[in-house]
Amino acid sequence: MTLTPYLLIFFTAVIMAATVVFYKRIRGAQANYEESKDIVRSISSSYRRQLEDQSQRINALAMRVDAIEGEISKELPGLIEKVESISKVKPVKIQPIKPAKTPEMAVPVAITKEGVTSSLTETEVSVLRTLTRKGPKTASQIRSTIGRSREHTARLMKKLYVEGYIERDTHRIPYRYRPTKDVKELLKEKTGE
Repeated sequence: MTLTPYLLIFFTAVIMAATVVFYKRIRGAQANYEESKDIVRSISSSYRRQLEDQSQRINALAMRVDAIEGEISKELPGLIEKVESISKVKPVKIQPIKPAKTPEMAVPVAITKEGVTSSLTETEVSVLRTLTRKGPKTASQIRSTIGRSREHTARLMKKLYVEGYIERDTHRIPYRYRPTKDVKELLKEKTGE
């Protein structure tokens, strides 16, 4: 029977230790609860402020919409009158514009020994001489020879073609250009080639 008081003391000590541990856990849980409660309060407070801000913005927008509606309602009768007056105007029949015809074929130019190069620029004469000496060339090849831009070379070749100084081989793309027989003969006579 002597064990009973020791057991009683032992169980009392275990219960006291468990009570202390349990008490510490309860205090920790309570501290966590208080901390969480503060966090929830700050979140709900922040959310409430955001809702109030949004509410103020919505009210401001509603006031703007009301103001715009007021302006529209003031101007609407005048606009309706304008639309009605426009609808009373008789429609005008518009004639289609016929496109101008552009020359598709080169127009032969009367070429004389004195006048073949007199009305041409130095660059144009250079192109004609290159085509006479080296044979048919594309616009890209001519561009690299004369050192001008692609656009400048295209305009130059079109001018020489339309005025009848050169012929265009349209069977291949890119087109190849060559001087007309008359231009070729006159340039050969002038240069002595």
